[in-house]
Amino acid sequence: MLFTDQELLNLNARGLIPGPQESEQEFLQRLKKLEAVSVEGTPLSQTDWEEALAVLEPLYGVRPDWIKAYYSNRKLPFWQAAATWIEESIPSIQLKTPFQTGSYYKLYSRKEVLAHEAVHAARTAFNEPRFEEIFAYRTSTSFLPRWIGPLFRRSWESYALMILLPLLATPLFSLPLLAIALGSLRLAHAHWHLYCCAKRLKLLVDNPDAVLLRLTDREILMFGRMSEESIKSYVTGGAYLRLRMLHLVINSRCSK
Repeated sequence: MLFTDQELLNLNARGLIPGPQESEQEFLQRLKKLEAVSVEGTPLSQTDWEEALAVLEPLYGVRPDWIKAYYSNRKLPFWQAAATWIEESIPSIQLKTPFQTGSYYKLYSRKEVLAHEAVHAARTAFNEPRFEEIFAYRTSTSFLPRWIGPLFRRSWESYALMILLPLLATPLFSLPLLAIALGSLRLAHAHWHLYCCAKRLKLLVDNPDAVLLRLTDREILMFGRMSEESIKSYVTGGAYLRLRMLHLVINSRCSK
């Protein structure tokens, strides 16, 4: 084994999570790439990160001190305040320069944007869109963004709705309303499955969200219907590195 149990727990606490089918060797190579990341802007200081880390640690049990984040307006259109870039499975977070004051013209706080984007960065090796935005929006301090913010799973969906909205003033007004209704039903369904899974995980750990963040879409659906012992058996018998990490998280004192 390339990683000891304690090394895996340490990586887990930093939000360095293996992908669903990522091997130890592939994970090790990804960690090495992280060390070589460079950014084209003004790097955020540790002080700039602290408020976001204070949100992420109790919520998801991660303190992602490895993410490269920087201030720059380059490549971002006027309507976009921030972005997470992923190159060869390595994420970096770009914030527009007004965030250096702590907020983007008092519209978005640096703390919430960083925490939101850091969730996506922690799940870089995942391609699991069903619950991803819900995880990211749970970092918000406001109720409505936490529950309604994840209406769109992919960026093109929000652009499609913007194209449809002008139809509200035409005989085709029902099309954008139908799109919003279907998106809302899909979101409510996702929230329900997360609730069911968290309820099961609560039998195993004090903080279910710390496990949910590390699961695939399929596992979230499965765990909501499985017994406590079946979940333990699933993570114990898995051949992949991520399942070994989950086994350690579930059985470690810090998660009980």
